[in-house]
Amino acid sequence: MTALKQTAMKELEKLPDDKVNFILQIMQGVNGLYNDNQSEKKEAFE
Repeated sequence: MTALKQTAMKELEKLPDDKVNFILQIMQGVNGLYNDNQSEKKEAFE
């Protein structure tokens, strides 16, 4: 695990569960945007 991910995990551990849920939703949204962009790039090259 990278140092950046370790830092993120430590910060998550400090948060109450309701805040972790909010952060998780943000992370899933960002990940979805990233995956969508990768799919579009792959389609463009095909």
